[in-house]
Amino acid sequence: MRIEETWSYDADAHRVYAMTIDPRFQESKCRHAAAVSYSAGVTHKDGHDLVLIRRSMSTEGFPPQLRSMIGNTINIEERQLWPTEADADGRREAEVTVAIMGAPVMFTGRLQMTPQGESTSMRASGDLRARVPLFGGKIEEAAVPAITGAIEIERSTGRSYLEQ
Repeated sequence: MRIEETWSYDADAHRVYAMTIDPRFQESKCRHAAAVSYSAGVTHKDGHDLVLIRRSMSTEGFPPQLRSMIGNTINIEERQLWPTEADADGRREAEVTVAIMGAPVMFTGRLQMTPQGESTSMRASGDLRARVPLFGGKIEEAAVPAITGAIEIERSTGRSYLEQ
């Protein structure tokens, strides 16, 4: 299932990138998402910054049939692989994966950061896939609000972070 979301920050791209690779910002996203537990880190290697976030989330509010299969929490791993240097136009594009550990459900896509003067445009796009025979489409439909909700938390947490 295709997911695309766009938003902007009232800050230049250098500041937005510094925020993106700040573990404190990533931890703040987890707190705002009401993660039961979480960890966030950034490693710098071979011209890339890898943002790695692991979080456990409550399944409260999931459809009962799904919750009975997966339990009271799910473990999610998010990876964002960013180039350390922007391109000639100041743009950066990250490869993004969000996986539900132990389940055949994954979001793969891109996160684009585009400078627009004193502001920065962000665009998340990718595909959510549940590789479950017969029920994959239903699981994808049920998971879309979680992905779009996480993007909304990133947007609102980022705006608050940049106001500091």
